[in-house]
Amino acid sequence: MNASERAIIFPVTIGSMLEWYEVYLYIYWTPIIANNLWDLSIPIAELVNFLLFMFVGLIARPLGSLIFGYIGDKWGRKKSFLLSIILVAIPSILTAMMPTFAIWNAFSIIYITAMKFIQGIPSGGELPGAMCFLAETASPTRKTYLTSYALIGPQIGQILSMAQCLVMELYFSQEFLILYGWRISFFIGGLIGLLGYFLRKKLHESHSFTHIKSKNEIHHNPIKYALKRYKHRIVLGFLISIFEVVGFYLIAFYLVANANKILKINIEQNLLMNLAFLTPLTILLPIIGKIGDKINNKYLYYISAIGVIISSAPFYYSINNSLTTLSIIFLALIILFFSIQFALLPSLLTRMFPTPVRYTCLGLSFNVCDSVVGVLAPVIGFLISKYTGNNAAFIIIYPITALLFLLVFPKIKHHAQIY
Repeated sequence: MNASERAIIFPVTIGSMLEWYEVYLYIYWTPIIANNLWDLSIPIAELVNFLLFMFVGLIARPLGSLIFGYIGDKWGRKKSFLLSIILVAIPSILTAMMPTFAIWNAFSIIYITAMKFIQGIPSGGELPGAMCFLAETASPTRKTYLTSYALIGPQIGQILSMAQCLVMELYFSQEFLILYGWRISFFIGGLIGLLGYFLRKKLHESHSFTHIKSKNEIHHNPIKYALKRYKHRIVLGFLISIFEVVGFYLIAFYLVANANKILKINIEQNLLMNLAFLTPLTILLPIIGKIGDKINNKYLYYISAIGVIISSAPFYYSINNSLTTLSIIFLALIILFFSIQFALLPSLLTRMFPTPVRYTCLGLSFNVCDSVVGVLAPVIGFLISKYTGNNAAFIIIYPITALLFLLVFPKIKHHAQIY
C-alpha cells in the first residue's frame, strides 16, 4: 500500500467502522440499556426492545441512500462524506446522554428510537460512498485491491466494540456499567465520528467525479436519471448482493445471538470466538483484493459460492450432532468462503454503474439489499429453526442464496463498466 492509498483508506472507512461499532454496542449492552428504557414487567417489553435495537437503524438506511446518493452524485463524494459522518456522530453523543425510564417514562423509548432512526439515515450513505470513493481514486491496476477495504470498516468496528466491552466487563463493576459504562461506550463512538470528520476534511474529491464535473456531465436529478436508465442494473445489483448480505447477517446477528443453542458455547466463549474470526478476516480482505487484481475474478466468485454450498452440509451435520469443535471449524470455513464476497463485491458493484449516478445506484442496489435482506435474514433463520424444531435448519438459507448468486452472476458480468 502506497502513501496516497493509506491517506484515503482510514478516513473513507471510518464511517462504516463507527456504524458497526455502535451496532455491536447495542447488541452487547442490550440488557443494561433495556433496564434504563423499559418497565421490564410489561409482557412485550423484551420483544419490542430487540426489534428496536436491531432494526430501526437498518430501516432508515434506504432513505439515507437516496439523500446521500443524491448529494454525492450532484455535489461530490467529499461533501456527502463530511455531512454523513457528522450526522452519524451527533446521535452517538446524544444517546450517551439518554434519560432513563424512571425519569422520562415512555419518552425515553421515543428518544432512543429517534436517535437510532436519525443515525440510520446518514449510515445509508456511508458504504456506497466508501465504495465509490475508493474505486474512483484507485489506479486502474489496483481497483479491486483498494475497494476491498470498503467492508473492512464494519469488521474493525465490530472488533473495537467487542474488545472495549470485554475490557469494561473485566475492570468495572456491574453498578458502574449500568450507570455510566454503556454511556461511555457511545460517547467514545461520537468522538470517533468527530475524528472522522476532521480526517475527511483533508480528502481531495475523487478523480472520477472531478473529471465528470470538468466535462459538465453531472445530472440535474441523479435519482430520476438512475431510475430511468439503470433500473435493470439496480435490480441486478440488489440480487447479486443477497448472498453476501445473508452471509454477513446470519453470522454477525443470528449466530452471535444464538451461539449458546447452536454452537453450545457461553457468552464469553462466543465473544472470544468472534474476535478470533474477525481479526484474521480483516487482514484477509485486502489480500484477496490484491489477488483479484491479478486473476479473473469469476473463478474466485465461483469458489466462494460453491464452497459455501459444499460446506453447508457438514456444518449442518456437526451442529445437529452437537459436535462443537467440528461446528466451529466448518463455520470458519464458511466465513473464509464468504470473505471472498466481502473483498470483491464492492469492485463488481462499482463497475456496474457510470460515475454520474454511481453513488445513487449503489445506494439503491447494495444498501437497500443490506437493509431489507439484513432485517429479514435473521428473522427467517429464526422462523425456520423454530418451526422445524431444529437449531441447524437455518443453514438451508446458505446454499439457496449461493445458487441465486450463481444464476445472477453471468448477467452481471456483461454490465461491468470501464472507469
